[in-house]
Amino acid sequence: MSNIFDGITDEEILEKAKEIEKKRLEESKEKTKNIEDRLKTAWTNGNIKVFKMDELRFAAYKRCQCGAGLAYPKGGPVFGSWDCSAILLGNADLTMKHSSYSFSMYKIKSESQPSANGATTRPMEGEG
Repeated sequence: MSNIFDGITDEEILEKAKEIEKKRLEESKEKTKNIEDRLKTAWTNGNIKVFKMDELRFAAYKRCQCGAGLAYPKGGPVFGSWDCSAILLGNADLTMKHSSYSFSMYKIKSESQPSANGATTRPMEGEG
């Protein structure tokens, strides 16, 4: 029975692994940059739909000052923040104040955490 690594040196395997890791890192940086750009657009405009509901992870309980749930983009920056979902979804009332809570400064329970017991601030179908 032959092995897929037959005839390939350890150095060649290591080099291929480094290439794959470099490509994944570049793709991750590009994806993060894209999300950061979209976040800037959302906060700059507030009434332009920048994210779709299925792209966001919502807080279990915590809400923005305006009453909308907090959310962040899935796959977003590690040092990101919980932002007003109305801003991210493009349906914010721009006459009101909106909240943003840095991941590094606030611990906010996500709807996906088992201890949330199904709680979510996700808008009802048709609201977002």
